Amino acid sequence: MKNLHLVFTLCILSSFALNAQDQKWFKGNTHMHTTFSDGDTPIGEVVDWYHAHGYNFISITDHNKTTIPLDHISREGLRDDFIMIIGNEITSSVHFTAIGVEKNFDVKSIIGDYESGNLKGYDLPEPDTTKVGHSQILINGMLAEGALVFINHPNFSTGISAGEMLKLKGATAIELANAHPSVNNYGNELHIPVEEKWDYLLSNGMQIYGVGSDDEHHLQKWGPGAANPGRSWIMVEAEELTPESILEAISKGRFYASTGVELSSYKHEDREFNIKIDRKKTLKNLRGKMGNPVISNEGNKGFRIDIISKGGLVIYSVDDEKLLYNYTNIDKYIRIRASFTRKKGDKYYTYHAWAQPVFPD
Repeated sequence: MKNLHLVFTLCILSSFALNAQDQKWFKGNTHMHTTFSDGDTPIGEVVDWYHAHGYNFISITDHNKTTIPLDHISREGLRDDFIMIIGNEITSSVHFTAIGVEKNFDVKSIIGDYESGNLKGYDLPEPDTTKVGHSQILINGMLAEGALVFINHPNFSTGISAGEMLKLKGATAIELANAHPSVNNYGNELHIPVEEKWDYLLSNGMQIYGVGSDDEHHLQKWGPGAANPGRSWIMVEAEELTPESILEAISKGRFYASTGVELSSYKHEDREFNIKIDRKKTLKNLRGKMGNPVISNEGNKGFRIDIISKGGLVIYSVDDEKLLYNYTNIDKYIRIRASFTRKKGDKYYTYHAWAQPVFPD
């Protein structure tokens, strides 16, 4: 899998065009932890949970450690439609997912390669002592190991601002919907919501995708304060279920991120979007207490599909499970967000699916 980034990284398509008649969707989680770092559960039990809950692929991403699952567990008893893609969460002042790697490496080894002059890649946008410069060194190191790179939970702690991320090169995606309870996806006194950061990047010409992940740490305790599995994921449209095919599809934006909403079809062709929400699967997710909603004091119950463009502006909406939308031009990008809102007590719970942005031809 070495040097996959030469083929895949930033291989951006101007459309997310899926064949609605013969789509192969694979459900996956790209960010999770075991007792090899700060997870509370051994790798075998973590893998078993995702396997038992219908996922097709996962990536174990322990902190600064490349965990190779089959070095520790057997494939015996696992479905044929379940694979594990080797990963690593490179953890410094900013955290990154490195997915699709072969060997163990960490921040120290990347910095060592940089200081010895052995690390090639993008030029640093700022001195190596700054957050941005240091992050670019780490991205270069991950790319050198053949990884696709995701910028993880940008609102965690001091995080990384949209302006800082805009200076970075080589990342395929930003974690738009990280389900860990401590990452402030929807903003706080230090950060604007992550979705707004994504729109800032897209509006300023950065072609970057949005992923959803559990950032699972906890299987021994459950609840709103725990980082449990099953709360955010990606659905990938790929030719086949292999690490190479999944990584290629992600690199080309052939996937959507979800916190509970699932799509039955998505097609973009000849300046037309045709999208349909899968009501049955979406409601099944919520009955099973999956997903990670936005909770608010007001809202509108039911399904909704929004067309979003430059500046995060909603340019068209329907309160429906399906949408057919034609456009004449694109100003920077167009993207689609599908939602479902339900009311429990006096609170509204909204779940999303985000398709990847479409860029001008």
